[in-house]
Amino acid sequence: MTVGKLGNPEFADNVIAEGRSDMVALARPLIADPMWVRKAKDHRFDRITECLYCTECLYERHDPSAYIHCMRYTCQNACPANVEVPVYLDFARRGMYKEAYQVIQNENPLVLTCGRVCNHLCENMCNRVKIDEPIAIRGIKRFITDWLLEHDGKFPLPPMEPENGKRVAVVGSGPSGLSCAFYLRKKGYEVTVFEALDVVGGMLAVGLPEYRLPADKFAKELELFREMGVEFVTGTKIGEDISIKELRKRGYMAVYIAVGDHNDRKLGVEGEDSEGVTSGVSFLRSVKTGGGCDLRGKEVIVIGGGNVSMDCARTAIRLGAAKVSLFCLEKEDEMPAHPDEIREGKEEGLYVFNGWGPMAISAKEGRADGVTFKKCTAVFDASGRFNPSYDESAQMKVHADFVICAIGQALSREVAAGDEELVDIRGNVIKAAYRGTTATPWIFAGGDCATGPDSVVGGVNRGKEAASSIDRYLGGDGQVIAHKYIKREMSKPIDENPTPREKMPALSPEERKSCFCEVEKGFCEGQIAKEAGRCLRCDVLKVSRL
Repeated sequence: MTVGKLGNPEFADNVIAEGRSDMVALARPLIADPMWVRKAKDHRFDRITECLYCTECLYERHDPSAYIHCMRYTCQNACPANVEVPVYLDFARRGMYKEAYQVIQNENPLVLTCGRVCNHLCENMCNRVKIDEPIAIRGIKRFITDWLLEHDGKFPLPPMEPENGKRVAVVGSGPSGLSCAFYLRKKGYEVTVFEALDVVGGMLAVGLPEYRLPADKFAKELELFREMGVEFVTGTKIGEDISIKELRKRGYMAVYIAVGDHNDRKLGVEGEDSEGVTSGVSFLRSVKTGGGCDLRGKEVIVIGGGNVSMDCARTAIRLGAAKVSLFCLEKEDEMPAHPDEIREGKEEGLYVFNGWGPMAISAKEGRADGVTFKKCTAVFDASGRFNPSYDESAQMKVHADFVICAIGQALSREVAAGDEELVDIRGNVIKAAYRGTTATPWIFAGGDCATGPDSVVGGVNRGKEAASSIDRYLGGDGQVIAHKYIKREMSKPIDENPTPREKMPALSPEERKSCFCEVEKGFCEGQIAKEAGRCLRCDVLKVSRL
């Protein structure tokens, strides 16, 4: 009676030719979305799946030979936060920036932050690449927030439900904690966020260099949370200053643990405790909070291949180091760091040595003066596990005045001090199940402490999921997203002619290596209309062309 998902046009044609499509059409709503009745009852019309995978649309689109999974609006599917990318791009193209912001904010409250530091998986999956280049989605998002700050001085508040008198504690004010607080506050909960540092924002505030996320810009994003009524308590370490049990006694009906991984992993080599050796997180925090570090004229070695190591290396360059060299186990195409960060680092004079692991840090009179490396032949073993192998005969010693170790972070187990029976820590993560639930009904966990290191937008999604779980636990419906029916229609014909991607204005390598100004300057309004206009509107079935 039903055919399920048809993957290609030829098979779909056969079904139609044989006259068997009528039975499918009769059952269309249930085949397309078995949950449509419940969604309609809950007024979640925008979440009803209308696509039957009949593949007819393939003849309407820009790539008729592609399989159906290639034709969906993959930008939204790729976004961990599920942001309606084509919709807000269309608003931006028409100059409706407030509306565009609200579409993003509905699924991701850290719009400004993600407009600057998101790893933009959406761009990697943009269907425009089949014609020319992906749309600069992150750059458009950044312009939207910059325009609102320039013209309104602040961001619009989301719709909020009446106070319900229920209190929730959030531990940690990083992306996941802020996201959870945002959605719970929208639902009428009294939310208090406890932060161990003296500033709100976790690693967003102290771990990201100024040239990536300026402190004054991030402060504007935080103003929105305060205006909503979220309370922040800084300088309070859970497990040291107050226990999770104590939070419960103070009347918090649920606790969301979203502490970041602020503890650096040790290299485990001789000499890493020498003077002149520091961890990546400590180094970045010192620079961001004004502690400073005089590297003028010094030769610096950074160990690690992730984004933190790249931030450390590029920060060292800006602090006047004579030479900065980065050593990592991975080949360049295996490095966890974003390719843009690697490219920009090299443009600024960074030397990258791939396939080398540290053996020992040498010291003279207690101060580091060099690192001995050995050649890494493979990072992972045959089963895909992290298990580096080396060629012990291939070694080299490199002089260094300062060494930064940035090979990853780990969870501080102090968060569960005195509450071990409530919080199950396995290895370096808190054991959390579906959507942040734990073995203790009123305790939830998410973000880096539950998943390991994650992206900013990944943390946002974990916080949103946990907010939904907490709302259900406390008697709500779990619907933390403001569901609105979005009429998907064309506001202009799509242009499938090859069109160059707008070039983001940026500082030259020489300009940026001597200051902490933002590397990217942001698009102008004319560029936004052109770039957003390149969207193929893959979310709209019936399209018109130029």
